[in-house]
Amino acid sequence: MPGGGRRLAAVAAVAVAVMLAACGGDEADTRSETAGMPSTREAVEAHEWVLLPDDSSLGTGDGNPVTLSVRDDVVSGSAPCNTYRGSITFDDDHVEITDLARTMRACSEPTMAAEDEFVAALDAVDTIEVSGDDDDRLVLSNDDGVRLAFRSYDADELLPGTWEVVNVGSGDRLAGVVPGTEPTVTFDPDGTVTAATGCNTAASSWELDGGELTVEPMRLTRKFCAEPEGVMDQEAALVAALEGAARVEVAPGALTILDADGAVTLVARDGG
Repeated sequence: MPGGGRRLAAVAAVAVAVMLAACGGDEADTRSETAGMPSTREAVEAHEWVLLPDDSSLGTGDGNPVTLSVRDDVVSGSAPCNTYRGSITFDDDHVEITDLARTMRACSEPTMAAEDEFVAALDAVDTIEVSGDDDDRLVLSNDDGVRLAFRSYDADELLPGTWEVVNVGSGDRLAGVVPGTEPTVTFDPDGTVTAATGCNTAASSWELDGGELTVEPMRLTRKFCAEPEGVMDQEAALVAALEGAARVEVAPGALTILDADGAVTLVARDGG
């Protein structure tokens, strides 16, 4: 090869080497910049979420808080009337929510319409975005204009207070409270929990670790109530729900207790 050709080949080889080194450097820098950053799943699981109706595409609202929580492959929360539960999968900024099921509580027609619209939107979204300085904003959307915006909240700060029980586990279903009774559960900041069952009063201690709730065996007063009918069964179910608590989902105005199998055993609303 003539001398000029050899010199050109050498220059080209050096240029290719420089380009490869530069590409390798960029890749290393990118890896360095993203090392330790949370995945979308981790960011979503790190918070509890409450819907921002004014920043969502929903046309029907009733003022009841709507929440969302993700643990492993399960999405759950409170809709305007009932609690819901389904499956969720992540793939970068894509999300799929399927197999949504709700409890069977009946509410007013406007509330049920708001709930139906929210659940349909949740089933339709396919894109997920987490943003904010503390990953405290979540948006679920699709290309058809469906948008569900949420902000994060601290459940630990919301649990203390008095909650009005609206549903309690009865066998394999949730039942409404006995008419004429007003059962409540109160979580005091000092770690004491008390329950007015509609007949007796129960008391114990509680501890919250993340979303994991532990309630020690409860002590009850010993009154027997023949009326209203069913109040003693309600009392037994309420105590069992508290003593069997494994997880709590709490949001502004809404409380849900689940057992070790993930079944909802108690639903309550803010009692002020």
